[in-house]
Amino acid sequence: MSTFQQQVQYIFDRPVSDEQWYDTPAAGPDPFEGEQPLLIFEFLEKLLQSPATVLSTYSDDQVAQGLDFIFNSSSSNYCHQFKLAPVDLARKLAVLQNLFLLFRDVLNPRCMGNLSAGAQRTWSRLNNFCYMFWDISPLSVWVDQDASKELGFALMADMSEDDWGMLDLPPEIRDFLQMNKPASDPNAPSREELEAKMMDQYQNPSEDAEACYSAILEVMRQCLYLSNPACAESGLHGLGELAVFQPRKVVPIISEFLFKKPHQDQKLLSYALAARDGMVL
Repeated sequence: MSTFQQQVQYIFDRPVSDEQWYDTPAAGPDPFEGEQPLLIFEFLEKLLQSPATVLSTYSDDQVAQGLDFIFNSSSSNYCHQFKLAPVDLARKLAVLQNLFLLFRDVLNPRCMGNLSAGAQRTWSRLNNFCYMFWDISPLSVWVDQDASKELGFALMADMSEDDWGMLDLPPEIRDFLQMNKPASDPNAPSREELEAKMMDQYQNPSEDAEACYSAILEVMRQCLYLSNPACAESGLHGLGELAVFQPRKVVPIISEFLFKKPHQDQKLLSYALAARDGMVL
């Protein structure tokens, strides 16, 4: 069995459960050697070249569970490590562009054709993953990771007891973070300064970051024209998240969608109007 096959089995060949399998002894030996950036990059590169074929033997729920583990930053650091992999930009952009194949060849045929925004229920695990993809994945944000961590630590140091109590986290994780929060440093940049620094990175990305944003924006744009409205909604969700920081790119994409109306669902069109203004949930 190849290393890639071992990696696929490690992530997808598992019973579907609400428990976090990767934190249990049953997880087994880690073929990613503790989230090594190059191993993770090469895995995603190969997975996204033909995702439908690779995942064909797994159920929808297994696919959803595995994809959530890969792309959700609350489950793994794979996407962060992908960004750190020592590969040239062109190769990284090719992987980002192939995210469209995940939507076109896996999510489009497998997801139920229902919209998730405002729904009173979760249609399926896979639909939920599709809808939330750009929210949960760090691949939608291309800012300096050290600056992001610096701001996170500053926010933690400023949090009150009431703030900690309101966090929607398992108690043991909340308690661990609270015990290990950084002490306030009077010589450190203020929270406002760090927030301004982050905002500047969002609004004035580096040349490499600009290329990465262009790649994912094109993936989102392409998803708008897939036959399954759940995939179109996912694209709008991602575009809506970026509309505040990249309006010159996002607004024309959504305006073109509203003009062409590849989907006639009025709820989806209303969601597109909200996304164009950056007003998405």
